[in-house]
Amino acid sequence: VPVIDGRQRSVFAMTEPDGAGSDPGQLKTEAVYQSGPGGGEYVINGRKWLITGADGARTWIIMARLAPNDDNAGGPTLFLCDGNTPGIELERVMDTMDRNYVQGHGVVVFNDLRLPASAVLGEVGQALRYAQMRLAPARLTHCMRWLGAASRAQAIAVEHARNRTAFGKPLGEHQGVGFMLADNEIALQQ
Repeated sequence: VPVIDGRQRSVFAMTEPDGAGSDPGQLKTEAVYQSGPGGGEYVINGRKWLITGADGARTWIIMARLAPNDDNAGGPTLFLCDGNTPGIELERVMDTMDRNYVQGHGVVVFNDLRLPASAVLGEVGQALRYAQMRLAPARLTHCMRWLGAASRAQAIAVEHARNRTAFGKPLGEHQGVGFMLADNEIALQQ
């Protein structure tokens, strides 16, 4: 609810320096299940990078593979936790060319991050399926955002070509400008 209300940010920690991201099967971040009195817990260790908005995020979704010798082993699993949980260390904010996200992209180390068994988000071993379910609408959101920006840029260009003159006539009446605007319009429709 605090994320939906805009009172705090969430972060999705999947991508790793050694390739996990485009291929989540390469996950090295590991969650080891430990049983104990009052219920079990997972101890998570690993390193993530390009974690958008990690600095100051309060709601974390972490993807980790379960230790191979686990009784509960079932593949990559998602965990939900609070950003103030001990064991989440922001190593640094990466130098990237874009600054379109709050607080940039972080390198994060999970150092003996202890989470109760109840922190498993969904079912054990279903992280890849859940990630695809989450990414499908996210990809569409990216497409809509960029289509909106491109449409706005085209509208500005058309208005400029209509009102700005050069060599005695509006820019839009110059053959090359008209061709470019038409090509843009066709590309937007495609």
